[in-house]
Amino acid sequence: IKGMNGKSAIFPKLVITLDKGINMYPNDPNYDIKKLVLKCQSLRDYPDIVFGKNIKNITGGSYMTSMGCRSFLPAWKNEKGNYQISGRLNMGVVTINPVHCALDSNTISQFWSKLKKSTELAHEALKFRIARIREVKPQEAPLIWQEGAIARLKDDEDVTPVLKGGRCTVSLGYIGIYETVTKFFGDKWEDNSVACNFALSIVQYLHDECHKWYEEEGYYYSTYSTPSESLTGRFCEIDKNKFGNIKDITSKGYYNNSFHYDVRKPISPFEKMKFEAPFQHIASGGFISYNELPDVKNNLDALESVIDYSYDVGIGYMGTNIPMDACLSCGFTGKCLETDTGYKCPNCGETKHLQIVLRLCGYLGSLNERQISKGRMNEIEHRVYHTLSNNQYTPYHDEHIMHKE
Repeated sequence: IKGMNGKSAIFPKLVITLDKGINMYPNDPNYDIKKLVLKCQSLRDYPDIVFGKNIKNITGGSYMTSMGCRSFLPAWKNEKGNYQISGRLNMGVVTINPVHCALDSNTISQFWSKLKKSTELAHEALKFRIARIREVKPQEAPLIWQEGAIARLKDDEDVTPVLKGGRCTVSLGYIGIYETVTKFFGDKWEDNSVACNFALSIVQYLHDECHKWYEEEGYYYSTYSTPSESLTGRFCEIDKNKFGNIKDITSKGYYNNSFHYDVRKPISPFEKMKFEAPFQHIASGGFISYNELPDVKNNLDALESVIDYSYDVGIGYMGTNIPMDACLSCGFTGKCLETDTGYKCPNCGETKHLQIVLRLCGYLGSLNERQISKGRMNEIEHRVYHTLSNNQYTPYHDEHIMHKE
């Protein structure tokens, strides 16, 4: 809540688990901690929230928190029959571009054929990654393999048994479900049940392929909703060069992240969470859902209603994106103004001692301290607030990114 020398903590990422009977509702013994979470989120965006009951359903039986911004491990029992969380790892991600498969197809049948080829190519890349990691000798990275970060192996002992059987994962990533489905159903497909089922079936296909590979090889392949901080623009640029400027797909300069609802559309946070929740249960190897919210420092009850609804609808992991720029001169927090030469505090006019913060996709980022990819900036400029009423929303970019003096 206090920040670090007045600044919000960008790293490390802070996560808390909320669950009924522990800290979720007023009758729970640790509900006071949830009240602090609400206050902290309204000021600092963190902590992100893992919902205990839902994450156990998603991962297969164990409480689990994320690695990095969204990667999750499945529940796994050690040789003693106990769930184990520590001493595990992910071996990396290879991401496919379903949008490219869609744009290169005239029919849905052609799309499935091209997606299959793309997935098989990614599988070969993942097998190469596994093979390289298997070559590691424990003595080459003793903290990891010998001193207990992952295992306690001898100098030349084979690391393969640690990697197999579900203890560790390797991930098949994807982005752009919105654009993929738009190719076949138009840009307003989220209210079309046939189109929504098609979207779910794409992620389900990737999940099923991963499970098949796991059964065949013994390495746990997981389906991962890639953060795509740079890939959001790179994939779009590649496709635009090949297929042209296609409205609502390549014309935007970015692809929407993973299964996320189109960022340009003014829906309520409840609608967004209800739409995205089923995808989290399929893409169990990595996911996050979040809402763009206006300043809620004086309306924590509204923030709590969004969190409680997300829990009820099945969300496993969520965050917020709340105006949290800071002026280190006067102490202002909220939305700083963008000018032709940078940012400006709307309270005191300060232009130098500022922290401009927002959620890039999973992590937070300081826009005035770290270079952001062009594709991600394009996506940020299209975001709108998700407010409690569809008829009373505030476009995100009108007040933040695009506000000029």
